[in-house]
Amino acid sequence: MPDNPDDNRKLFFSITKASDVPIKVLETAEMCSGANGFYSPTTKEICLSPDLKGYQRIKTLLHEITHSKLHKDSQEVFGSEKYSLQDWKQNLPLLSLLII
Repeated sequence: MPDNPDDNRKLFFSITKASDVPIKVLETAEMCSGANGFYSPTTKEICLSPDLKGYQRIKTLLHEITHSKLHKDSQEVFGSEKYSLQDWKQNLPLLSLLII
């Protein structure tokens, strides 16, 4: 499937409108500390790297929306064992697709 910029832009904005949390594209990639994006449980917002384009931007946005739902009421800190276990639960359905 070709990476159509107009379709990607429309899809990105449709997803942002449907999100329960604010989404912002950061000013610099360095603000993401090497990640494509992140969900902040403290500020309850999703932040994306400005370097993301096309499907990568959409994939990252959907991944972070999943984090926002999974960690919505969690007090766990990124990097803790319980946070990691919550991430495993998030990614298990995706792993099953790779095995099939």
